Amino acid sequence: MLVNRFIEELKLTNYHSMMLWVLKENPAVNFYKKLGGKYITEKEIQIGEDRLIEIALGWKDI
Repeated sequence: MLVNRFIEELKLTNYHSMMLWVLKENPAVNFYKKLGGKYITEKEIQIGEDRLIEIALGWKDI
C-alpha cells in the first residue's frame, strides 16, 4: 500500500518512471522485484568500516 501511494504521488507530479537503490543482501530486493522492478546496475558503497553492494531497480512506466 505504501509503494502504491508513493507511485500515485509521483504520477500527480508528472513522473512516469522511478528507480530506487537497495542493498543487494536486503531481503526486500525480492519484494521490489515482485512489484516489477528491473535490475539496472550496482555499485559499491561504504558504511562505516563495511563495504556493501547496492543495486538499482527501476520501473520504466509506473
